[in-house]
Amino acid sequence: MKVAIYGGNAKNPAVDKRGRDGRWVIPPIPDDIEIWAINGQMAGRLAWLPRVDRAFNLHWYRLLVEYGYSFAEAGWHGQIWTLDPWPEGMLMNRRQFPYEELLRMPRGNYHCGTFDWLVAYAIYLGATEISIYGVGLVLEPGEPISARACLEYWLGRAEGAGIKVNAPNADIFHFYHLVKSDLIYSLDNTPIYENARRPKSVPKTVKAPYKL
Repeated sequence: MKVAIYGGNAKNPAVDKRGRDGRWVIPPIPDDIEIWAINGQMAGRLAWLPRVDRAFNLHWYRLLVEYGYSFAEAGWHGQIWTLDPWPEGMLMNRRQFPYEELLRMPRGNYHCGTFDWLVAYAIYLGATEISIYGVGLVLEPGEPISARACLEYWLGRAEGAGIKVNAPNADIFHFYHLVKSDLIYSLDNTPIYENARRPKSVPKTVKAPYKL
């Protein structure tokens, strides 16, 4: 079983290119890969996906109401996993997310976001490959500070179990550090984080200028 988990920041390069008939050109995703999406994005920001095999909303319904959530999933006919039942008629094909079983896993109570829950779930299901797309957890608004570390922990657990992990365009497995500057907000470009990744032409193995 292969799983591809898509976050809202997923950007398929081919989506920006149109075919001769004006439609988006989307490369095929093999049928042996399950596509997972979260929080109503399968009908919105990820609508370009050819299909969504499993959708998830891992929040208690009463809390979603308190948050003023838009409930974009309402009326969606695909399979969707939730923590608890929603009002009758809102979800056509609801499934119960097995969070109690996942809590029994070693360190199963360590979760800081939906994506790490899904990685744990993929491990639980016996996945052989997990791919993460469009997950931005670098000071992202609305996400806990621990979300990135938690996701990397569970992906490490997956690799330790022999599961292949791919993260081609997710903001994980990178070195992040604070930068002090004299930039002025509004007058200068002040990004949330500075992308100072090493150019591809520079060898990955660089000898340190000092003795370790």
